[in-house]
Amino acid sequence: RLRAAGLKVEVGILKSKCAQLNEAYNYFIQQRRPYVLAKVAQSLDGKVATKVGESKWITSKDARRFGHGLRNKADAILVGVGTVLADNPQLTCRVRGGRDPIRIILDSKARTPVDAHVVQLARASKTPTWVVVGSKAPARKRAALERAGVETFSAKMHADKIDLKDLLLHLGERELLSILVEGGPTVLGSFFEQKAVNKLYAFVAPMLIGGVEALSSIGGAGPSHLLNAARLSQVEVENIGRDFLVTGYPR
Repeated sequence: RLRAAGLKVEVGILKSKCAQLNEAYNYFIQQRRPYVLAKVAQSLDGKVATKVGESKWITSKDARRFGHGLRNKADAILVGVGTVLADNPQLTCRVRGGRDPIRIILDSKARTPVDAHVVQLARASKTPTWVVVGSKAPARKRAALERAGVETFSAKMHADKIDLKDLLLHLGERELLSILVEGGPTVLGSFFEQKAVNKLYAFVAPMLIGGVEALSSIGGAGPSHLLNAARLSQVEVENIGRDFLVTGYPR
């Protein structure tokens, strides 16, 4: 109608930038599963901890503040039970006026302690904690978590790991639009192996840790050939305090 009235009309201007403004919602509407944001905080040589497990803090306060902003925007935050056992995190949002995301723990054997912060916060905060278990998880451990206020549910297994695509479909049925994955190398490795990451936020500190025993940011078997490596498109690099933030979309 505009063209018929003699007006010049152009479409598709800044299409990719406009899509980024609503990318999680658009993806959810089309795929009916959450948009997965993966976040890593690593040294320049890709390490997330020293050989004895020390990781606090590789990145700066500015980077951690930015990370809490990501938590504020996501519907849920997801980690593996290994992170819970090693760090006992709260997985809360420390942005003034922000909101805590739903806490999701991948825990195939229901090893999450009932006195862990993520369990205690299930009743103390306004947002729930969900523990995703495998079909063989001990019933008594599930019952103990549920008595503590946590909701547990089982997901299909894939090569002794939780089938992430099945899990994401289930979370889509619960109308979660976006999930921030902040897990350790094992969980992030699983998400990349199962091609379940939509967007990556990689905080890189200008330090070198080194050592073959130091943990790398992405675990799993990894590809045998570079042709199969996850490459990023629409890459952006910016300074966050003394660190660098690399953002991109795995292809």
